[in-house]
Amino acid sequence: MSSLTDFNTMFHDLNRFITLQSGKLSDRKKYMGHFTIIMNAICNDLKERSELFKRMYHGIDYSGSYRDNLKVGKPNEYDINIKMKFVKPDKVIVGSAKPGYLKINITELLEEMKMLTGYDRAVKELTKLINSEGLLLQNKWMAWSEGIITSTFAKVKQDLSAEYNMSHSKQGPAHTIKVASITDYTVTFSIDFVFGIMLDLTKWIATRPIPESIKTEDNYFTAIPKPNKTLIGQPNPLWIASYPAQDHNIMHDKNRLKDSIRFLKKIRDTQGIENLKSFYIKTVVMLETDKRPSLYWQNPIRTVLIDMLTAVINRLENGNIPSYWNKNFNIIGGFSQDQKNDMVRKLKKVKGVWENSLDKQTIISTILPLSETQILMDTMGLETETGGPRRVFSHQFNNEGVIQGDPEQSTSNLQVLMELLQSLKGTASCLVVLLYSCQY
Repeated sequence: MSSLTDFNTMFHDLNRFITLQSGKLSDRKKYMGHFTIIMNAICNDLKERSELFKRMYHGIDYSGSYRDNLKVGKPNEYDINIKMKFVKPDKVIVGSAKPGYLKINITELLEEMKMLTGYDRAVKELTKLINSEGLLLQNKWMAWSEGIITSTFAKVKQDLSAEYNMSHSKQGPAHTIKVASITDYTVTFSIDFVFGIMLDLTKWIATRPIPESIKTEDNYFTAIPKPNKTLIGQPNPLWIASYPAQDHNIMHDKNRLKDSIRFLKKIRDTQGIENLKSFYIKTVVMLETDKRPSLYWQNPIRTVLIDMLTAVINRLENGNIPSYWNKNFNIIGGFSQDQKNDMVRKLKKVKGVWENSLDKQTIISTILPLSETQILMDTMGLETETGGPRRVFSHQFNNEGVIQGDPEQSTSNLQVLMELLQSLKGTASCLVVLLYSCQY
């Protein structure tokens, strides 16, 4: 029978494994180099193609899992907010709409812009995106951005055709560019981006007050043109309020908070719970910060993870995950009862295994897919279903996720691999060990 200490150690090993799966530092640098080439080409062309874009462009923001260091898997997906800022932000009127949404009136802004030298074409473009009340329509904003992005992508794809194969698609407000390097077949990644409008904190519309600690650090929030399914094909002045900079700050210095989110995302992927979006998981865990002291996040990962899994289950059973920043906005309000029940059922099954099973492989398999379960079991020197008692080898992951031998011993990594091959039974286990050799 395994002790509580054993299980805490196992979850610690699991946490390290999941973190290392997010990629070596060298991988991150390599992917970032390719990403920078693509995004620089896109943004430079957009500035040439649209005077409005040129006047509003204010750089890019990393958002989602990449920004918050919550990625599971390789660093091959980038969520980007292309920051757009009005030239006279104090002349913009931001009003509350339904919970979680806002309206942007730029009547006064346009009058100011007309008096600025060199802004004629930008004013002309922007004027086409409002209604008779001066409200900026997000459906027209998306149509405008899609038009210039489509043209830009065609040019960038041609210009970089010797280096990359690329494709472009759009879903909701986000544009997706998929990239495959021609010169390095191991490099494939995707970039999801939106044109988000930066709004000063003086325009704050959230029900939760601005945290004092971040008023001087991240002095803006973002309006995102997310389509409203009930207004398809109709003028839509409602923009969703997004707070990526503030989210990031709330999670700062709470390592177990981030660890638990990565775990829950991994469980979601392994259990096939497609409807449980990363944003929902992050929101539930952030809401827990209201209930728990800072020292709580220093508990063993097993303790925090069980608490956070329970919190997600409870929120889904109640049918309400309120936005962290706008408590009256239920971010899962669009789900059917069947969808919520399916998520609860699968998560309760995982929790039941954790509470009732003493078998480490069974517990690990609720979190990792079979191939990764095998790798971790081999690394931990534990018995698996595909082999007999496992001898514990003197190898471990280093900081870049590469298996390393004990420096006190003369056994090489290759010799360790050969020992593993001789001790393992079954094709699947051998294939797993052969994959290790790709690190050398």
